[in-house]
Amino acid sequence: MKVGSEPKVQQQAQAEEPKGPDESKDAKAPDDAKESPKSSGAGDGFEDPKPQAPVDLGDMRAQQDRCEAANAGKPPPAGGYDMDDPDVQRELTRTDEGKRMLQDWNALKANGGIKTENHDFCRAAGGQWDGQSRTLLIDPKSYATEDGFFQTVAHEMTHASQSDGLNPARDGTAAPISDFKDADAWADHEMMNEARAEARAYDLARDRQFPDSSFKDLRKAYDAVMDSGEGTVEERREKAIQAVTEAMKANPKWQRERQTYVNDWNEWAAQSAASRAVP
Repeated sequence: MKVGSEPKVQQQAQAEEPKGPDESKDAKAPDDAKESPKSSGAGDGFEDPKPQAPVDLGDMRAQQDRCEAANAGKPPPAGGYDMDDPDVQRELTRTDEGKRMLQDWNALKANGGIKTENHDFCRAAGGQWDGQSRTLLIDPKSYATEDGFFQTVAHEMTHASQSDGLNPARDGTAAPISDFKDADAWADHEMMNEARAEARAYDLARDRQFPDSSFKDLRKAYDAVMDSGEGTVEERREKAIQAVTEAMKANPKWQRERQTYVNDWNEWAAQSAASRAVP
């Protein structure tokens, strides 16, 4: 999940699946890189976007709002791990992918700061990247092992990397919602960034020889391409990410999440058209 500083129409909370053998869940919401609609102006060449008919798949944002209201003023849940714990960092240095993850963590820390913090998502949601506080909010009830924690961090840290433009070729980048001509284009972009975040989690799990990941169907698709031996490692990785995006199309949870992006673009389009209609 990514949470930014934009108007609520561009924020949402979606439940993702678990990171680890306990089938815990992760959560996702848009990042803080989404810009407000372009200002109107005579001859600017900007066409009012045409909203697509929304599909009612449940208001996950409202669910998350109710959760946050219920937790207001309460201390965060206890337990779990902390990425700044020397023992946790030492464990990551046991593998090359873990070292790479720790290097990215330190780069993000130097680029404005980053930390992990326990958070209660009410359901079994695992984590979200909050771009405003530069915090990875992680629910300790959502994983049973340190490897489950690591995979959640790897996924959410990728969203931080996307926001900061840390490694566009590997992790992808955030982009303003106003850059996209229709809801499908915006949703495709966001889902590709989700697939890249999943890939980072799978890379770490594979390097640590940890067999379980949140979405077994996505992990299976990723592993099949990576284990094929065809092309270079990076070529296989890009093909594996494409395979993950295809697997997402058959996964009901990911289809619900994609629809929230479509709905967000439709709401933004309606607001954009209304603002341009004002004399």
